[in-house]
Amino acid sequence: PSATGVPENAVIRINSNDPVTPDFDVTATGTGGKASLESVIVDSGNFGDVCLGSFADIEITLNNNGPCPLSIRNIAAAPSDFQVPSVLSYPLTISAGASIDIPIRFRPTSLGAKAGVVSVFSNDPASPKTIHVSGNAPAPRLVTLIADSGSFGDVCLNDFSDQPLTLSNAGVCPLTVTGIT
Repeated sequence: PSATGVPENAVIRINSNDPVTPDFDVTATGTGGKASLESVIVDSGNFGDVCLGSFADIEITLNNNGPCPLSIRNIAAAPSDFQVPSVLSYPLTISAGASIDIPIRFRPTSLGAKAGVVSVFSNDPASPKTIHVSGNAPAPRLVTLIADSGSFGDVCLNDFSDQPLTLSNAGVCPLTVTGIT
């Protein structure tokens, strides 16, 4: 084919010493094939809760659904909370009907919900393929408890009374207590 996705016609002429049809023509048609990138990501691309200072990885499966080799020229992610693997050199080639798994990392840089996009650039005519990803960096949650609502009752001058103060983290991420005054 001279172009992808375009129907083309040709005539194949067979010459022989047949006296009835010395020249026999056969018409042939075809369409130039193209690569077709399909992608699958678990949980609709949601990484769930990931604490600051930690990370989580999930894989994107890239599949070539077309009859011709798929050439991946680049993979990028934004914002910087989402990261793609380092690749020594592009292109990555995926044969017709084959798949590869690409790990994507969520490493939150601040608290809160995050949304991002992974873009895959290839020779698929519909390139770039965009894949939406999300994650959340929850905050720790300090919960305190002291007996009698913090009442120490009657305490004489120049004397003291102790009450236990309980500190608890009701969040999913580590809590760091930096001081108590």
